[in-house]
Amino acid sequence: MISLLPLLEQSAVAARPSSRCMGCKGTKDEASLDLRQLAAAADLSDAETAALEALRMAKPFSLPPPPLLQPRGQLLWGFMSLQQLAYHYARHHAGYVKALNSWSWMVSTCAFGEWWHAAFAEENPKLHGISLEEAVQLLGSDSPGSNACGQHFNHTFFFATLPGEAHAQKPLRKTAKFLQNSFGSHEAFERKFKTAATGM
Repeated sequence: MISLLPLLEQSAVAARPSSRCMGCKGTKDEASLDLRQLAAAADLSDAETAALEALRMAKPFSLPPPPLLQPRGQLLWGFMSLQQLAYHYARHHAGYVKALNSWSWMVSTCAFGEWWHAAFAEENPKLHGISLEEAVQLLGSDSPGSNACGQHFNHTFFFATLPGEAHAQKPLRKTAKFLQNSFGSHEAFERKFKTAATGM
């Protein structure tokens, strides 16, 4: 089975300016947060920070590197604070990765319970390199495990596609024309969109 996650990560990296990559040091205009900065912003304890660092090397699923950022004052890209980003990375995303690597609940929700347990006990390496899609198939689409898979995918994709600089990606021709006709300009659309999105 083909895993969509690496393909989407590659697409996200390809869509960025060429000097950017997930988890690498950015250009002089960019900043790469380390886990300790994110942990501090998410108000994690020392023990929680150590657990977060361990998730970076966890198997079979691991927490991707922290995203690259270009801070603009208190908000990142004009719509997200460092605390919001840190909470989503260090609490939400880390929680889903931790859940995926915890075999105890999977045994109760998976028809392959004993096989799953053995794999996590490293008596059987069948799960090493398993894709999220394969995990959902094993667990069933209505299981808590499939939700954790989906949330791991969603958060990885979200962080992989965050722009490193304002307006780094302009819309394609048809979209740009639609925005021009509807709003007067891409910038006017962004202002109206942000006002509507944050004004609720």
